[in-house]
Amino acid sequence: MGLKQQFEKYHIITDEDIARGVVYAWTLVVVADERVAQEELQSLERFAAMHHITRRFNNESWLEDTVGEALNVYNTEGPDSLLAIIKDQLGQTSIEARRVLLYSLVKLACVDEDFSQQELEILDRIIEMLDISRKDVLMIGILYATDRETTL
Repeated sequence: MGLKQQFEKYHIITDEDIARGVVYAWTLVVVADERVAQEELQSLERFAAMHHITRRFNNESWLEDTVGEALNVYNTEGPDSLLAIIKDQLGQTSIEARRVLLYSLVKLACVDEDFSQQELEILDRIIEMLDISRKDVLMIGILYATDRETTL
């Protein structure tokens, strides 16, 4: 199964812990460069809608509440605590699900057209923590570049 088909296969997230881990990871990338761009928030909302996250958990404020939880952990305990929670929630997911997550995080990091060093460091830590191979990282980068070229 090609990478593009894997993304299509995981278009709906049905497990709340996985959804929470994804939103936590997204929040960590958004706050990594110490500024929150409107494009980043819109991207998170599109991702949640595309994966039916808010509708699945039947709560309009679920996404906002979950981002708030992640920010609270980040502000009170730091990024390492948030990374530990992400690892607990996503560490046992399939490699395909981790690829989808990484692809979405790369898109998020680039959405404001400023791929900062801090965002890169967070992505590196997530890649290492979730044991995503170098080959997969390169494939995701190529897929992102290809998709970006076709949408420009």
